[in-house]
Amino acid sequence: MVLAVDVGYGYTKAVAQNGQRASWPTTIRRREPGGERLSAALGAGADGHTVRIRPSGATEPVWYQVGETGRRAWASDAAERAGYDVQVLAAARLLAGVGDVDVLVGLPLALWTQPGQRRNLRDSLEGRTAIVGVDREPDAAVTLRSVRVLPQAAGAFQYALRKDPSLALRPVGLIDVGYRTTDYLIMRRVTSGLAPDEAACGSVDLGAGLVFERIRQALTEQSGVLVPEGAVEDAIAHYSGRLYLQGREVDAGVKVAEGMRTLAGEVAEEIRRSWGDRLGLLGAVLVCGGGGEALAPHLQGLHPLVRAVPDALWANALGFLAMAGAATPVPAGV
Repeated sequence: MVLAVDVGYGYTKAVAQNGQRASWPTTIRRREPGGERLSAALGAGADGHTVRIRPSGATEPVWYQVGETGRRAWASDAAERAGYDVQVLAAARLLAGVGDVDVLVGLPLALWTQPGQRRNLRDSLEGRTAIVGVDREPDAAVTLRSVRVLPQAAGAFQYALRKDPSLALRPVGLIDVGYRTTDYLIMRRVTSGLAPDEAACGSVDLGAGLVFERIRQALTEQSGVLVPEGAVEDAIAHYSGRLYLQGREVDAGVKVAEGMRTLAGEVAEEIRRSWGDRLGLLGAVLVCGGGGEALAPHLQGLHPLVRAVPDALWANALGFLAMAGAATPVPAGV
């Protein structure tokens, strides 16, 4: 089984070769082994997944909780991302089942261009064998037989190209808006086919998570109430944007919309600086990523041919499978 796992700073997105998908916030904490969760006792849905991992040679599993709403804490060095392997093993057990799994993972362009980052991430995962259980799924052996590390924005371009082959006939810019970073690249035709314009590819530390953090800090200063990390995002996801501070209802949805417009302006400024005169020669500008749909309407002033990639959140993972030659079923309506 081939499995693409896009472990982003904000969300983990996994797509199996058979088309199955799973996504959850990229959070992790250790939890006590065994016992029933309170949510189950109350007949409520669970927040995230309970993951049990017993590494090769160990006698007891280590228990984790992944995917809860809250603080993301990835280090800037991809090789030191505590819990990256847990996210990948959880995805493998959920979607690929048991046995050998060939895994495709990604890195932001700024990290992928550093050979040491790619090598360290691959070496930390490849060959890993563990007994893994997720939620009520029984524990079973999973082996990450092979690991290939791919550039995130390139994955999204490959997925867009699969949806619209005519993109191969024009120079195309792509903006991948993530939770913490935004990647960008330009693809153009060369004698041997399609190639990235290396001078116009890169990453910038601007992402959708910055909007939530700015609002959290502003609300804390204005109200005197310490707004915890994850609270604004939780309000958007589960409470129609309503947030309550000392009994007063705050419309966080309006603030997030304003913040996304501001972020789009900052991203556009970086793109103009990086792409320069190339921008005016592009035949399409594609926007993808977890923040892509929110920012795409506010990037229309960047270029007349700006449009969101279909299935923007999943574009990188789906593109990884395309890059590896592992065709997946395309969902209806996508």
